[in-house]
Amino acid sequence: MTGDLRRDGTPVTEPQAPRGYRWEDAKPGNLLAVRHGARSERLVSERAAQVLDELRETYAWLIDADVVVLDVLCRAKARHDALADYVEGVIEGTVEAYPRKGFPQTGIEAVPDRTWQQLSRETRTIIDAAAKLGFTATDRAQLMKDTGMARHFGGERVAQLVERGRQLREAAQ
Repeated sequence: MTGDLRRDGTPVTEPQAPRGYRWEDAKPGNLLAVRHGARSERLVSERAAQVLDELRETYAWLIDADVVVLDVLCRAKARHDALADYVEGVIEGTVEAYPRKGFPQTGIEAVPDRTWQQLSRETRTIIDAAAKLGFTATDRAQLMKDTGMARHFGGERVAQLVERGRQLREAAQ
């Protein structure tokens, strides 16, 4: 530094915001940089818990479902909803996409290819997880057939494991 005063006459030792701008400091948990929230663990977890509650309320037989697959389904649905809301907002013009050279900020052209790919991937994950949980009639019949065959050919050991799993799930709730 050439001297102890700036051009505007203020001492160099005093911190000064550039051009007089001043923003509030970001606090933990803020949403300043969130575009759609599909990559935010906190936002996805909150929405996944809501999806899980809705599914268990609607489909009582999910109490006996595979917890890992159910978690995958809920998290994929939460990410899918966040992405779908973002894409819908950009297309309708209520949300501006991240600025990219040569692309508009609203409209269907403004949605990045990566967002479309991620939306498609989440849709596929939802379909696969729903099939494993037996959400369609065909998948449910296949699941019942497999469970019945496992009980028949697996003997008492499989039945004991199924019962122990049910007890653990009930104790966790």
